Amino acid sequence: MGLLSRLPLFHFDHIVQTMNVSLIKSLGVASLSLLASLAPVALTSCSDDDNDSVSIAAAQTQFPCTGGETTLTVFANASWTVSGVPTWLSLDKTYGNGDATIAATILANPSTASRSVTLSIRCGDASDTLRISQDPSVPQANVNANDATLFGAVSLRTEMPRFNAENTFVTHYAKLNGVTDVNFSLEWNNDLKHSAWVAYTLDKYSSQMNVTRASSDAFKPDPELPTEMQVTNYNHTNDGLDRGHICASGDRLYSTEMNEQTFYFSNMSPMLNGFNAGIWRRMEDEVRKWGSATQSAKYDTIFVCKGGDINNLLTNFTSSTPGSDGKYATTDANGMTIKGLACPAFYFMAILAVKSGDYSAVAFYVPHDDQITPLDGSSDFTVADIKKYVVTVDELESKTGLDFFCNLPDETEAQVESVTGPFWD
Repeated sequence: MGLLSRLPLFHFDHIVQTMNVSLIKSLGVASLSLLASLAPVALTSCSDDDNDSVSIAAAQTQFPCTGGETTLTVFANASWTVSGVPTWLSLDKTYGNGDATIAATILANPSTASRSVTLSIRCGDASDTLRISQDPSVPQANVNANDATLFGAVSLRTEMPRFNAENTFVTHYAKLNGVTDVNFSLEWNNDLKHSAWVAYTLDKYSSQMNVTRASSDAFKPDPELPTEMQVTNYNHTNDGLDRGHICASGDRLYSTEMNEQTFYFSNMSPMLNGFNAGIWRRMEDEVRKWGSATQSAKYDTIFVCKGGDINNLLTNFTSSTPGSDGKYATTDANGMTIKGLACPAFYFMAILAVKSGDYSAVAFYVPHDDQITPLDGSSDFTVADIKKYVVTVDELESKTGLDFFCNLPDETEAQVESVTGPFWD
């Protein structure tokens, strides 16, 4: 069978079909019988090679919440396509021809629920699947958050600093966009008859200016404070000092209800007129500008915490110019006015902005001085003037002893409070 032994096996079917009569005769009956017996084997092997086949595997199929990368390996004998790819899984290719590798990137899982997907790959009539799973995210720790059992959900609002149990906490509510919501909150130090801080938010609703400022007769005691803690107009008259807003009246012009609440004496601080109408007002204008930017969606919300530093009072002081009432302001050795109110030596603002989950912060710490004048010698304060008093929130915390934005996750809080955000970019 010399000729048969030299014929490639995969050509047997072709030989059977094309062999001429002379060749058949020369092979002889025995050789032809052997050729015929081997032909079916050759035909079956060819049919297997023509079948569609595909498989997919991965070097790693379980991922942590932080995400990761892996390589998918495809074995196929023809063109193939991968389907069922979710948005949190990125593949550098979803189709190809023959064997291939696919670079896969798994994004971080922000949810506290695990997630998984079953990818499908098809090659003609053949298919295979591959399941990829990811662990749930672990909530960030927050060891300094306020205790929600103290005052309910309001305790955990982002604008709140950490509470001081020795003070009295008050929240004022008003209608906002058809719903009763927080207008502003404060912590009241009864010994000093002054707030420790006032906190509120500015968003696309509360930043709207729908009404005008309330009249001067709107000043009144805070009805949420016990009577024995209340400050009255007596404490703010004939002392050479302004009734200076902490939560600015101009920040609460959405409605008359919201604006009139800013005239509670708990929201007032005895300020030198030159300071109140000067650098402090310019700082308030800047914050209001950021608040208004929520209407154009530059920010989602601005969180504000402001006040006078009641741990650093203006002691043994006499003003060099009279106040708007014609009187010279004075304080005693304890930093109290002639009407028994604490008079801070410094005022502060802690500002936090958020856009789509990204936070940035800035803070101000400015001396209570009515002799501060614009750097350029003009009559108007500019951004350059207020930038002189910019500090990080961390630095402000060190100066005031307050823990701002304590309800943020610790990791986020540490990051945003250590730097000044890009508010002027």
